[in-house]
Amino acid sequence: MVERQVAKHNAEEENTEETKRTRLTEKRAKKRAMVRLAAIRLVLCLLVGLFFYIVKASRSSHYAVNPSARLFHPMSPVREFRSGDVQTMRKLVAHSELSMVMFYAPWCAESRLAAQEYVEAGKELHKEIFFAAINCWEYAGECRKKFAFQKFPKFFVYNSRLEGIEYNGPVTTKHIVKFLRRVASPVTYVRNLEDLVFFCALQDTGVLAYFDFSGWRPTLGYLHYYLAAQNALEIEPFHGVNFGVITSLEVAGLVKIKEPRTVVMVRALNDTLVYPDTRNFSHQEILAWVEENKVKTVQWLPLSGMKSLQLSTELYAGPSLLYFTPDNPDGESTSVAMDVLLLYYAPWCGACSALSHIWLVLASYFKRASNLVLARINGDKNDLPWEFTVPAYPTVIFFPAFRKDMSVKYPDNLPMTLPNLAEFVLAHARRRNRPRSNITGHKVTADCQEKTEASNLKIQSLERELSSMKEEIETLRTQAQKLQDAFHIVKGANIRLNAENREKDLRIEALRKSEAKLKEALKEKEVRLLQADVFMRALQEGSVKATSENVLLKMQVSALQQALDSIYNVMEADKKQNPTERKDPRHSVDAASPPTPVNRKDRQGEGSSQVQKDSLKDAPQFRKVAQPVREGGRQREHFHVHSARGKRREDTEGGKQRVSVVPTAKIQHTQVLHTHENNQEDYT
Repeated sequence: MVERQVAKHNAEEENTEETKRTRLTEKRAKKRAMVRLAAIRLVLCLLVGLFFYIVKASRSSHYAVNPSARLFHPMSPVREFRSGDVQTMRKLVAHSELSMVMFYAPWCAESRLAAQEYVEAGKELHKEIFFAAINCWEYAGECRKKFAFQKFPKFFVYNSRLEGIEYNGPVTTKHIVKFLRRVASPVTYVRNLEDLVFFCALQDTGVLAYFDFSGWRPTLGYLHYYLAAQNALEIEPFHGVNFGVITSLEVAGLVKIKEPRTVVMVRALNDTLVYPDTRNFSHQEILAWVEENKVKTVQWLPLSGMKSLQLSTELYAGPSLLYFTPDNPDGESTSVAMDVLLLYYAPWCGACSALSHIWLVLASYFKRASNLVLARINGDKNDLPWEFTVPAYPTVIFFPAFRKDMSVKYPDNLPMTLPNLAEFVLAHARRRNRPRSNITGHKVTADCQEKTEASNLKIQSLERELSSMKEEIETLRTQAQKLQDAFHIVKGANIRLNAENREKDLRIEALRKSEAKLKEALKEKEVRLLQADVFMRALQEGSVKATSENVLLKMQVSALQQALDSIYNVMEADKKQNPTERKDPRHSVDAASPPTPVNRKDRQGEGSSQVQKDSLKDAPQFRKVAQPVREGGRQREHFHVHSARGKRREDTEGGKQRVSVVPTAKIQHTQVLHTHENNQEDYT
């Protein structure tokens, strides 16, 4: 029975566990279904919202205008304004120290070729310079309404002090970077004699100036000189006049500079010209003065029919060295044993002019190849056979040797860059099968043919290595140029830091002098404080002594007051005992004092003394103090009478009495002086 119950209990527990599991699985399935449903609803809502957004955008007037296609990638360092918004571009340019702007037309092939070089320059200098490109062909754009360019592209450089200088050099990455670095640092700093010699030897005409940089900010003359150096780059970006600033007055004296804000022009053959004081010191005037007085040692003279007159003008102007070069016209090329790379161009084609410098560099690379000729032909001015015409400009066609009818056209989808053109030439220049009769008059054997093919393969490999080496040399040159530019930048920064250090040293020296003066003043004040301290201590000691003497005097006065009070009490007691006797207190003396004899004169003045006695009777509460004074064997008594209204003084000398009243406000203390003269004592 027990086993059955246990088994039944276990079965019930298993059933309950299974039911719990099934409930949990059902709950989980419901939750998953709800999550899936919510996700589906969310996706549907997003799709509906996106649909309405697209419909609204397509109907809005803002998106109805379809701007031109992008010329620059959105992730490139060049900020593109396809709608021709000049205001937005100006705001961005104003917030950057140095900016370069490209004005282009989207249909212009030259603009498209220049965009690639412009992007590469932006990748190299985007941390220092802001690069922008604006579409000046957009009909509704502000750029087309404001600027009327006749040719595209146009490049302008802006900074915080320039209205804009135009770049007129080759549109290559190397030249653009070099030009921008010169604009960022247009002035060369000359610190010593070596820098001065190096500066004067590099160019035919150089401009030097000396300014005082002792202040914390540059002078106005230096700013005008700096602007003149930047504006000179617009006239000649690479081989123009260089501007230098001398930082030492000793070096400035070598070029006749004695004062700050002096500009001199160092010309060829050690000729020096000083900027006149009569002209305004502004960047326009400085630049005009430089253009008026600069001298070039090398000039091209295209001789016309008046050769003698033109040459005589140059010869009479000064000492000259003439070099005559032959100008032989190119003969008609009829040799079929040479490879020919031909460029078709037109004067009105912008891309053709952009390709011209690449073509010249390519010709310089292959100038030692005796079996290769690079040529170009004007398709508009030459009437060509139909088999030699081209549908578009520029077009490059390669004509191999001995097989002129098997020409190869340069691919249209491949950009016409220097590496691509060189690779195209090397790929087709050696692929030829010469006729045996053209090589020699004898029959060519198979061994010779194999050797020839092997040598051709070696030559091809060597040419490839040579081209790779040339590319490496070119990269090394660019890196060397970058290092040189960086060196010039660091050099200029070092000069500025040295100037700042000198300024800081001068400030430190001034602070040290002021500190020494303050220390001296502090020492003087300390001495004065010590003297004042000694004086205060002396005053304190004197006040202590005076206080002690004052205490002693007060004690003496209080003792005298007590004695007077006791005498007064005794007199009052005598009055009470003898009321019948009306005795004048002025004549009352101590018992110890002897009687004073009365003279005849005193009797005669008895009437006046009686009046004085009557006046004294009315004085309330008086006290009489008798003090004997001995003078010359005689005895003199002093009586100090104190009353409420004043102090009355009587002197009795012999039998004569003198009475005087002194105000109590003026008598504060009684001072006793002891003077020893001739062995006599004086009591007051």
